Amino acid sequence: MTSVYSSNQPPLDHIAAINGSATKPAIPSKPSYGVDSPLGLISSLPFSPLYLYATLKGKHDLWDSLLSSLPDDAFTHPTLDAGCGRGMVLLKVAQRKAALPSTTTTTTTTTTTTTTPSSPAYGIDIFSTADQSGNAPSATWANAAAAGLLGTTTTTTSLAAPLPSPSDDDDSRTSSNSSSGPIVLHTASFTAPLPFRDGVFGVVTSSLAVHNVGRAGRRHALREMARCCRPGGYVLVVDLAGYVGGYAECLRGELGWTDVESAWGGVGVMFGVWPCVVLRARKPE
Repeated sequence: MTSVYSSNQPPLDHIAAINGSATKPAIPSKPSYGVDSPLGLISSLPFSPLYLYATLKGKHDLWDSLLSSLPDDAFTHPTLDAGCGRGMVLLKVAQRKAALPSTTTTTTTTTTTTTTPSSPAYGIDIFSTADQSGNAPSATWANAAAAGLLGTTTTTTSLAAPLPSPSDDDDSRTSSNSSSGPIVLHTASFTAPLPFRDGVFGVVTSSLAVHNVGRAGRRHALREMARCCRPGGYVLVVDLAGYVGGYAECLRGELGWTDVESAWGGVGVMFGVWPCVVLRARKPE
């Protein structure tokens, strides 16, 4: 498989690093994704029930619907979740990839069943706990393990096990990137150039992340997501109303995309008094 990276020295893959570590975080019985912007929850009183529903249930249902609306062939390519946090959308994309149907070809003498090869689901984040409670690579790894999406056999040791911190010339850095499982996780900011080549991802997603940076950073993030998306691929963003219009304008006005739609996310993603809007865009071929 051709590398998705813009450099021959890709950043550390946290999933591979933790898989290769002698000590690993404990694996929960099911994934847990925390609360989006804990300070936002506090400030949303007396509308906190709406906020909690949105962060614990509503956004999950919305993303299930959004991802199921995309064609299967979009997921045969590598995908990227920008601002993945503890992995809610990242894992849903990986599960969508794992569920791609097989194809059966029958001739007069043989029947051949072919399973579409799955490429990794990539996630990037700066892992700020201000953006999401408990946000850390170890939490994303634990959720992936609980969902059965590591692609390796794991053992449980300590919940507080430290993450490995290889140096640039450490052999463990190379081994942590030598093979990709279903999920690849990097520390990276979408306000800086992403470490990926142009046009490599069939689907690029972002959930309630881009609004956390300033206006210039938001426009840069949209440009980078668009750059990394392959021609004919999709960009899906769910974010707070008041921001998404700027994302759509960037894609349409600055980058010349024509297939760009935005719509209200519904009452299920009312973060207190803040509604969400969905941006769905397809890159020109």
